[in-house]
Amino acid sequence: MSSKELVEKLIADEIDYMTFTSSSTVHHLIGRIGQEHIAALAHAKLISIGEITTHTLKTYGLEVYKEAKKATMTDLVDCMKEK
Repeated sequence: MSSKELVEKLIADEIDYMTFTSSSTVHHLIGRIGQEHIAALAHAKLISIGEITTHTLKTYGLEVYKEAKKATMTDLVDCMKEK
């Protein structure tokens, strides 16, 4: 998916959840969509793998919906399954 398509889907509220497995994935996504489109991420529920990634999301002014208990892929998946 192109960056333009991603932004369009975010703005149209077509993306329900986004997971972030590291701070670098946060920085990469922001770089891809551009600083001017950060607010569009508020349409999705953001799930973080751990404290450091959550902190990075918050530095961009983003709200974290859920955070894994431990910074592992297993805990991230478990976090996504929890209600």
